[in-house]
Formats: sequence, structure tokens, C-alpha cells
Amino acid sequence: MPITIEMRELQLADGEQVVAIHEVMKVQDNFSFLLSDYVQGEAFGPYLERVAEYKNPETVPEGKVVSTFFVAVINRKIAGRVSIRHSLNEFLALTGGHVGYAVAREFRGQGVATYMLRFAIDFCRDLGIEKIFISCRVGNDASRSVIEKCGGEFARIVEDHNKNGGSFRTYWIPTSR
Repeated sequence: MPITIEMRELQLADGEQVVAIHEVMKVQDNFSFLLSDYVQGEAFGPYLERVAEYKNPETVPEGKVVSTFFVAVINRKIAGRVSIRHSLNEFLALTGGHVGYAVAREFRGQGVATYMLRFAIDFCRDLGIEKIFISCRVGNDASRSVIEKCGGEFARIVEDHNKNGGSFRTYWIPTSR
């Protein structure tokens, strides 16, 4: 039986679930499930207010771009998240891309990432973006497979000069069907 995935924005009631996923992924995957300005232990309401600021060009934090943050929900459980950036700044144009996604460990290998990326491609098309830039770490074969399954056209490998070092595979995905 196919799974049903609901895509929606974060809600206050999601706090406990997403913080738990965030903490596990930070330790086990060295990856942030929540946006990078999440402060461990903070109340979830103020964090949600900051997430909302990213959606508005008037309130987006300096140095950031307008973006929308969605979660994938399966049977009332948060299965993953996708951050859709409406434009690219210098960092995003190098390795970050228009779309960033993550899947909670218990939902990996079930098509959640593919579903979220297809959702993001459609969302970007509706924004008027003709092709999206996306990347994954070299060696992340699961993400590479998802990107290629969703029409990703390999661009090049770039070095990460910002955070943890390493290399990224970069792709362009046309948003037209």
C-alpha cells in the first residue's frame, strides 16, 4: 500500500518531534534538520517566528534569501523537511542551491526524499524559476540518486570552502514537465 505524504509548513505542535529529529541528525549525520539559526533548547514558538521571517522579503535576515520551509508528514509523524530558497546568494550559488532536504532516519528508503524534491520542483516552477540548482555531498549516494531520479543534470564538483570541507556534486533540474 503506498504511503500518503502531506506537505505543509511547520506548526507549533511539531516542536517536540522536529527538535528530537534535529538532535539525532546533528549527532549521527552532522546535519541540521532545522534551519541553522535554531538554538538548542529554545522555545519552539520564537523559532517558528524566525522561520516565518524568511518567507517575506521585508523581514528575511540580512545575508539570507527568501525561503519557505515545509515538512513531510506521514500518519501525523514528521518524516522529512525541505527548505526552498526563492533565489540564490553567493553561498547558495556555489553549494547550497535552491533546495535543501532531509529525511528522518526511520523514513529513509521509502521515497520521502523523492516526493519532497518533486514537491519543491513544482513549487519553484510556480515561483517562476525555470531551473533549480541543487547539490549533495560527494559520497551521499542516496541524495545523488534522488536528484538524478528527479531530472538532475550533473553540472560539476565543487569544494566546500565554508564549513566542513569536502566536495559537493552540483546539478541543475528544469522545472518544466
